[in-house]
Amino acid sequence: FKSTFDVVLGAEVASQENYSLGDTIYLSHGGGDHSFHDHKHDAFVVSGLLKRTGTAIDVSIFTTNEALEEIHQEMNGIIEDPLFGADVKEERKISAFFIGLKDRSKALALQQKINSFKGEALSAIIPAVTLVGLWDSLGLVERTLYFITGLVLVSSLIGMVSMLLSLLNERRRELAIYRSLGASLKDVFMLILAESFSITFIGISLGYGLIMLILSILKNQIPFKMEYPIVIDYIEVSDILFYFTILLGGTLFGLIPAFRAYKNSLSDGLKINV
Repeated sequence: FKSTFDVVLGAEVASQENYSLGDTIYLSHGGGDHSFHDHKHDAFVVSGLLKRTGTAIDVSIFTTNEALEEIHQEMNGIIEDPLFGADVKEERKISAFFIGLKDRSKALALQQKINSFKGEALSAIIPAVTLVGLWDSLGLVERTLYFITGLVLVSSLIGMVSMLLSLLNERRRELAIYRSLGASLKDVFMLILAESFSITFIGISLGYGLIMLILSILKNQIPFKMEYPIVIDYIEVSDILFYFTILLGGTLFGLIPAFRAYKNSLSDGLKINV
C-alpha cells in the first residue's frame, strides 16, 4: 500500500465490478445489493489487482487496518460500529488473518501450536483439511449417490434391451432378407450385438461431452458464488475404466436381443400373415 486509503482487489471482485487501477471505491456494511451503512466520506483508491487463485482471496478486498479504524472514527475520536449500533472507546483489533508458510509441510504443526496456545483463544483453520473432513462426514451421501447411479445405469441398459427386443418383431422380415442374401446366423447375431455396442458408446460420448460442457460453463461461476474452485480433469484412468465397464455392460446386455434374433428362423421371417 502506498497510502492509508489504498485497496487491493481480488481477481473476481475486479472482474465482476469492472474495476481497474486508480478507480475510486467506497466501503459499505451489508450484503449483496443491499447496504445499511455507507462510508461515503472516505474514498479508497484501487492500487493493486491480484491474480486469480481459485480461493477466497479472489472475492476479497484488502486494505490497511489504519484505514478501517479511520473510517469508523467520529469527529470526537469515538469509534462507531454500525454492526452493533453502539459506540466503543476501546482500540479495535483484528479478528482473522491469513498466514502463508514458506514450508507447507509444517502447516499441521503450526496449526496444532496455535490451537493449543493458552495465552489467547485462537483457532487455526486449514481450508483444504476442513473441506476433506466435511466430505468424509458426507460419505454416506456419496455412497448413496453411487448406488442411485448404478440403479439408473441398470435401468437404462434394461430400457435399451427392451427397445431392441421390440424392434426385432418389426425387423424379422429385414433379417430374413439378410439371411436370404447369404448372411449367416453369426452375422445376424453380430449385427444386433454391434447395435447395442454402438448405442452404449454414443450414450457415453454424449454424456461425457455434456458434463464437460456444463463444467466449462460453470467453472467461473461456482468459485465466485460458493468460493470453491472447480478443477476440470478431462480424462483420468479411473474415468476410462468406468466408461469401459459401462460399455462392456451395454454389450453384455445386448446378448439378449442378439440371441433372440439368432433363434428367429428364416421361414418365420418370410411368413406372410393374411
